[in-house]
Amino acid sequence: MNTVLRDVDVMVVGGDAIGLFFALRAAQRFMQVVLVGRSEALDDDVVQLSIETQRIFGAAGLAEALRSITEVTTWGVRHSALMSMLEDAASDAGVRVMSDVCLQSFKIADDGESVSVALGDPTGATRSCTTRWLVGTDATVREQLDVDVDEINGVSTAAQFRAGPVFLVGSGACFGSPDASDALARGLGDAANLAWRLQAVHQGHARDRLLDAYDAERRPAARSAAAGTHAPLPGVGQLVGSHSLIGHPLVPVVIEGRPLESRLSQGWAILTSDIGLIRHDLLARWIGIGTRIVMLGESLGEVVGAPREGMVIVRPDGVVAAVALDGDAFGDASEQLLGWYADGEPVGTAPG
Repeated sequence: MNTVLRDVDVMVVGGDAIGLFFALRAAQRFMQVVLVGRSEALDDDVVQLSIETQRIFGAAGLAEALRSITEVTTWGVRHSALMSMLEDAASDAGVRVMSDVCLQSFKIADDGESVSVALGDPTGATRSCTTRWLVGTDATVREQLDVDVDEINGVSTAAQFRAGPVFLVGSGACFGSPDASDALARGLGDAANLAWRLQAVHQGHARDRLLDAYDAERRPAARSAAAGTHAPLPGVGQLVGSHSLIGHPLVPVVIEGRPLESRLSQGWAILTSDIGLIRHDLLARWIGIGTRIVMLGESLGEVVGAPREGMVIVRPDGVVAAVALDGDAFGDASEQLLGWYADGEPVGTAPG
């Protein structure tokens, strides 16, 4: 028996924690999401939560839920509790979870604009659908893509994280790390990085080439982590300049009683103590893609560790993209970053 599944914006293959989290973030960013694949076998092992993991969960609105299941003395969480939290959050966000089916095959359309997917269930029935984007968070999609895999210190990394409308995230992209907390943080970082890019393209703010920067940033980041350096790569993808803040999330701070991240959760943000430093034409272009201007008075340097007179450009995933000390530097950084949204060639080159 063949049935046809309604077309969707994003299909996620992999019922692990990263698959659930990515599906949640995509749904929160106004996309129709289906997740297929059986959940991980639940256990009571405790996974340690890094500061970055806590930040990413907090940006997704999960801070309170996370606190309710966290082992207070270790800042760790039981695997079973983590999966239950993510399943509930994904369901509340409108994610359609199909844990009884598995990916049989997929084919990228000739125009590269969609993916035809064949699914199977235990009864032998098959289902087919077309999804705009296919995201694999376990080995299934990676193995069907048949991409090369590089190994560094026992950690295997796919030679590409993107193949047209197909993306690899989490253990679908990089696997073999013996450190569960490190693998979780890295996978969540992949998910956060890709979700906002898909939203920008989905809503028409950016062209498809914005998605190239996902591979350009996350693949070398995975290699760097495997090598034990964990170093950001300024000038790659959407990181412009060499300031020490670039490539890192802002430190957690509270401004006027509100966490700064609560004001930066959905789009780009520009933090400044003097809006007069921003040219009107650039301001209009930034606002045109939904950027929020956050005025910090004279506290900018104290808050984020940047010069008091200047501007900090923060991406939707909370990572600092550029730091400008004056209007000219801000203009240069803006032209490079906005180039991903306008006509012309994107800035940055994906490493080989």
